[in-house]
Formats: sequence, C-alpha cells, structure tokens
Amino acid sequence: MQEDFFLKSINIDNIFKTFEKADYLFLYSIKHCMENSEIEDGVYLSDLAEYMNMPITDISKAVKKLQQKGYVEWHTDDKKERTYITPTTKAVSEMHSQKESLVSAYSKIIANIDGEDLKTTIDTLAKIRKILGE
Repeated sequence: MQEDFFLKSINIDNIFKTFEKADYLFLYSIKHCMENSEIEDGVYLSDLAEYMNMPITDISKAVKKLQQKGYVEWHTDDKKERTYITPTTKAVSEMHSQKESLVSAYSKIIANIDGEDLKTTIDTLAKIRKILGE
C-alpha cells in the first residue's frame, strides 16, 4: 500500500533521496516480475517489457542505464537464447532504505489524515489519472 500510494498517487520527488523516482519504479517493477519469473533471481527482459507495457527496445535502454549505475546485472540464458537481468546487492540495499523512507512518510500521513479522507483522496486521484489516460 505504501509504495503504491507514493508511486501512483502524489508527486513525491522530495522523498526520493537514494534513487531517482524512475530508477526506483523500474527496480520495483523488476522485483514484482521476479515474483512470477521462471528465473529464480532475475527476470527476462521480454517479461519485464510485457509487465511494464513498454517496447523491449525502451526496456533495454533503461536497463542499460540501471546497469551503468550498478543496480542490475545483465545475463544471457544460453539454453533459451534470451537475456535476463538480476538486481545487484547495491540495488537491493538501496531499495530497502528507500522503502523505509516511504513507509516513514506514509506513517506521518496516516497519523495526520483521517483514513476515510485519505481513501477518498486516493480514489479521486485514480479517477483523475484515468481521465488523463495515465
């Protein structure tokens, strides 16, 4: 809930101290793809492209940037002739720190805003995103 709230509901660039928001969102997507991946510690680029609804060429460019920053490692599955990526220890550690920041900020919000008001706000923002086609 906390990650979804921040990633999908409000502009929270000032909360992202460890990562750029786009990098975190990509790594968050990689993490979610890995939960259903046939690779134990990684995800095929094609599966990530499907999950993120993006062309594989765009995924490759983004992954190359993540690799240059030390967040992922690129591998080749010789048996299937497909490429896959795995998050590095650095990525896992920094994602954990960033998640703690998100949880802390979310805790402040729920301590100061009534639950029903917060739900209404989230629902309204979801409607706005739908209207705007996001």
